[in-house]
Amino acid sequence: MVAGDVIHAIRCSEDIVAMAAGLLSVCRSNLAELLVCDTDHLCWRRCDRLRRDCEALFERVDDEELDEDETEELCALVSDAFANLPPSAIARTVAEALDAVLGFRFLAMYLNREVTLEEGDPIPTPHPDWRNLSPTPNSDPWALDGRLDALPHLRLAGDWSRHVKVTIDGGWRTWHALPQLDAGDKLACAVPNDSFEEFDWDFGEVEERPVFYNLRPAIGDEEQTRRCIALLDNARDQGCRIVAFPELSVPTHTLHAIRRWLDKQQTVELIVAGSRHKPSRDGRWDNEATMFLRGLPKLTHRKFRPFGFVDTLTKKKKRTRRTELLATRVPQLRAWLSPSWTVAMLVCKDVVQEPAPAMLADLRANLVLVPCLSFKMDAFRSTAGTIATGAQGITLIANAAISLRGTRRRGRPPIIVGLPSQVGSVVAKTPQLGGLLIVTLGNNKVPGGITVVPKST
Repeated sequence: MVAGDVIHAIRCSEDIVAMAAGLLSVCRSNLAELLVCDTDHLCWRRCDRLRRDCEALFERVDDEELDEDETEELCALVSDAFANLPPSAIARTVAEALDAVLGFRFLAMYLNREVTLEEGDPIPTPHPDWRNLSPTPNSDPWALDGRLDALPHLRLAGDWSRHVKVTIDGGWRTWHALPQLDAGDKLACAVPNDSFEEFDWDFGEVEERPVFYNLRPAIGDEEQTRRCIALLDNARDQGCRIVAFPELSVPTHTLHAIRRWLDKQQTVELIVAGSRHKPSRDGRWDNEATMFLRGLPKLTHRKFRPFGFVDTLTKKKKRTRRTELLATRVPQLRAWLSPSWTVAMLVCKDVVQEPAPAMLADLRANLVLVPCLSFKMDAFRSTAGTIATGAQGITLIANAAISLRGTRRRGRPPIIVGLPSQVGSVVAKTPQLGGLLIVTLGNNKVPGGITVVPKST
């Protein structure tokens, strides 16, 4: 039935995305056979000939669909090849030809569409020109990946879709509002607080397990707001297009002030306004992050992986492992599409625990924004490097950079930035209180780099 599956993928597809997905599904179902053929030199010449013939056909296609004559011509090419090649190799070859000629159209076909992914569903991938964004870009992620059930412009959702409800969002407004970054553009992480002692939090036990919840700045809403707005003023003066605040650093009062500030100026276009604990209907708490785009309604993400830490503050002579009391629900993630960037926002531990790394790789999320509050950042360094290399993407992990007991006993943990550059793919630095960590994209003509900007005077 594999040969019939190849013909079915061609004849019954609504458009070129569906055709590519159907052919890749055949490849995924027959990977063992395909792996043997891919390394068999006796197949190479036949595959190359079929690829050239298919590319010549696809170059005549001027729409997102093949007409009846084009479909029948392609089926004839495929049928002739069955005598000399395994069906899985034929599916792979036709898919490669389709991607090479028409793959640049896949992403735009998701404009004004919203798709909740199931295993095997197609995912379009963005392609910013990193030669214009970095003087030493990493290798093409496709060269590092090269999976036989994926294409440079299209991938299939993996089994992670059973664990996380992922929606790819090509909404018209976000598509056009998301910053399309270029050389010289600046992105910033902001640090409004200095130590854990500047926060209040509630704690107790649930089913004999120590928990914490309702963690919030203790310096007062007015002071926290003043600090955050001062950081935004500094970021605007530095020419930053994107600013990200840490996890649990933006209470509701500050959130509204940030929204008003964004709409009154023209430099900063996107703000990840940290996150905050909110009471949930089930008696527990949501940890909700908010992203603002100028002139648009807020975008949100609810954390789905609880944080735990060793509490040495509430019981002076006992070390107690406390877990964040998060509401229970199906984990969800929304990835926003735009012409060159797939943007995802997660909170802290969401990004490091499986299946997030594999999920972000398949989504080819190349602008990943993460409000974070963690005292240990090793796992985040690894994840930032994976995203920078595998998706050729930018990762801003805006850590709160606070120590558990002030700065005299131990240094504050850093902010982590991942960039697709052969020099300095992962950068870890700690700005001073009230300062910014600014990432400048650059090529040979526009110098880039990481800058720690002190508190504005």
